[in-house]
Amino acid sequence: MKGRLHNEKSKRRKVMFDEESKRKRMQNEIEELNDWIFELDEERKVAEANEKEVREKYYNAVKDAQTRLHRWRQEREIRRDTENKMAEQDKHAKKQAKMYAHLLADFNEITTDHKRSMQKEWDDEEAARKHGGGRRWPIWVVQLICELLVTGTPPSAIPQIIQTFCETLLREKPKELPSVNFVRECRVIMEVIGETIVAIKLAHVAKWDQLWYDGTTRRQIPFGALIIGMLAGDNNMMDPVVVSSCIFMENETSETQAEGIVDKVRVMMWFGHWLAGG
Repeated sequence: MKGRLHNEKSKRRKVMFDEESKRKRMQNEIEELNDWIFELDEERKVAEANEKEVREKYYNAVKDAQTRLHRWRQEREIRRDTENKMAEQDKHAKKQAKMYAHLLADFNEITTDHKRSMQKEWDDEEAARKHGGGRRWPIWVVQLICELLVTGTPPSAIPQIIQTFCETLLREKPKELPSVNFVRECRVIMEVIGETIVAIKLAHVAKWDQLWYDGTTRRQIPFGALIIGMLAGDNNMMDPVVVSSCIFMENETSETQAEGIVDKVRVMMWFGHWLAGG
């Protein structure tokens, strides 16, 4: 009986010892797992912090890239505008140089009798002998004035420019200079030349592709501008023709404006056909 109890106690102690050993192993494993979980949590925090830093750097880089792209586009637009302005200035300078070369050739041209002189000429030889009758400016002076007017030179500045041309190119002072009033009268010649060219261009096309009209008032006087667009050239580029920049109207009603436009175009067409027939 005693041996049986002893054996039973021994088994129970062994079972308890095994259970305690198992519990300690499990406790150690749990502690190791906790340590591993803690390390993983620390690594997760570090990774989240690095991700946040990387995301901030990414957003900052995107923002800087967008800012640089915007600045680059602005600088590109400014550069293009500058290039266009420089091209226009170069074109204008070449046009001026061509005009000056033409003027220089005219000034240096020597006729069979005498060199051109900046002064009015008599109507004929008899008037020159008797010093009677009227005098007028030669054609080349009128052409010079018209060339300067076309380039936008103010009429009040043209006499001084002509004087500078004579003193610089001919190395002599002009005997006479056109008056400002005569220069202003030459604007009528430019108007007639412009209307003649417009009439010829309108009469030589079978179709007008577009028409623009814009009206305004100055001192309660209504007037409008009329532009007709036509396809011209091999590439069918639009050729805008300014029919008139100042069409005076009796009033600002639509009927009056329509009649004014039709009358203006009718006159230009008649003039163009008359030129073509003559």
